[in-house]
Amino acid sequence: MIFNNVNCEKLSQDQIVSAQRKITAVIAWLATREDNFHTIKGTNLGGNELELVQSLFLDHVITSETDLKIKIDNNKIYYDCNWIIGSEYKDIRLALSTALKNENNQLVLDVIDILKSKSISANIETYLGKFPKAVDQLLSVCSICQEFASKLDNNDLTGVELFFRVMLDFPIEISIISMRKYIGIERLVKNNLDELFVAMTLHKNMVDIFKD
Repeated sequence: MIFNNVNCEKLSQDQIVSAQRKITAVIAWLATREDNFHTIKGTNLGGNELELVQSLFLDHVITSETDLKIKIDNNKIYYDCNWIIGSEYKDIRLALSTALKNENNQLVLDVIDILKSKSISANIETYLGKFPKAVDQLLSVCSICQEFASKLDNNDLTGVELFFRVMLDFPIEISIISMRKYIGIERLVKNNLDELFVAMTLHKNMVDIFKD
């Protein structure tokens, strides 16, 4: 997730980064299964594909000045940094869902339809360039996952490590929903790839931690 900062002069870099990480975790939550209610305890909310796609159409802005905790205006979604830092994940998720409630448009519905396609790659050329970069990334990664799933079904394990490295280069919410929808944990376990992906994910996160 890429963030912009507006009117953040009174905020420290640590505050901004803390808010960004919490928002990223909530957006990643949207990418999980709809019945994955235990993602964050204390809620009955699982993933939400529609809300995830809606969020990808928006520019995400951290600010210290907003009359709402989370608000959407002119294709931008604004997050009150101090409120995000001081709030529980479940409350951020509920506020985000409320803000996204009226954000449906035809382009969002077009993307949802494309994600139902058995061959996303056949639809990509028609739509690439018409969507924000994050949505283009989603369609590209979903197409890659469809093709990789087909290779696994044919017992073709070439390029496994490269595939996972590619997944780790994309925003976590995009990698999660793409792998969940088009590969699935069953294929990963069957081919003994689940532990490899976890190990590579942990390694990347450790690298990111040491960069901070």
